Amino acid sequence: MKYLLLFIGVIFSNISYSQCGAKLLTGTFDNVRFILPCPAFQYSFTPHNNEIELNVLNHNNIDLVKEEFLNVESIVRQHILNKTTNYFLDNLKFYSLDIVSMDRIDDFKHRISSIDMKHCSAKYSIYYYFEPIKNVKYCVGFTLDNTMRIITTDNFPHGNIEHFQQTTICEIYDLGTKYLKIPTEDLKLIVYNNKFYWSLIEKINYTQGRNQVQKLLIETANLNNYLTLSEEVYVDF
Repeated sequence: MKYLLLFIGVIFSNISYSQCGAKLLTGTFDNVRFILPCPAFQYSFTPHNNEIELNVLNHNNIDLVKEEFLNVESIVRQHILNKTTNYFLDNLKFYSLDIVSMDRIDDFKHRISSIDMKHCSAKYSIYYYFEPIKNVKYCVGFTLDNTMRIITTDNFPHGNIEHFQQTTICEIYDLGTKYLKIPTEDLKLIVYNNKFYWSLIEKINYTQGRNQVQKLLIETANLNNYLTLSEEVYVDF
């Protein structure tokens, strides 16, 4: 099974590389771990459920909680502006909002991930996509507790974030091949030393156990600048 998962992952990487219109979803919604033990309903501007009666599994209409949403977003936006520049905020697109409903615990009794109130420290979790270039979405999330304090760690650079040099996913892969002089894979947008970088690794035939691979970091603001690092990847077939 582990071999099969790795095989699928490699095929997916090849497909993404071969399609110049491919889309990249990168980063993580680390704030999910704060909300997962909680009885929380999801809301968005593109809901699956438009009824007043809330749905446990699907996104509900955010107009039902508009005042709460505006309050949470105001706090989050101010937090972002205290940490970085308008450029990051201007390219941040709202995705969804989770709101914990302590009086609706019984509605979640059949949910696969069970409710654990001992580990529920959240009141709100809000999710965004940072979209610096076309077809790239970088996950950014925040969780607030009952006192409206943000309890998550930022996954974006603090201080000035330079504007991304416009490019495409395929062009980044081409640069990876040019700089490492071998094909690359596993494109990600990451934060390294408080800066955004495009991250790639060399494409190799993995063997059982530890594999040393070259990792390439390309500056997002200037694609002519890059770093090469060594990374260890462990494979268990």
